[in-house]
Amino acid sequence: MTVTLLLMLFALICVAPGEAAADSLPEVQVVVQLWDSDPDAAVRVAFGHLAAIYFLDRDEPNSIAWHAMLRQSLQNQTPVRFTYAVAGQRITFVEPAG
Repeated sequence: MTVTLLLMLFALICVAPGEAAADSLPEVQVVVQLWDSDPDAAVRVAFGHLAAIYFLDRDEPNSIAWHAMLRQSLQNQTPVRFTYAVAGQRITFVEPAG
């Protein structure tokens, strides 16, 4: 009984290989902080109601446009819609929400 319960718990907390590379469902949030002063590092992003720090890779083809949208969200307190890689919190899409 104990072994079965432990195996079930283990199965619930493990991520399947296909899910590790999957994107999240779209989130709509307002940016509350950007750490973007180091041009050699990914931009770190904090959103209002999410506890994690998300990362925008500067070598992402859309990074300049997405960075501008994130900065506008921070400055104007306007929401953005974004997705991220479930493993690693890497931002994979950004657009204005609304």
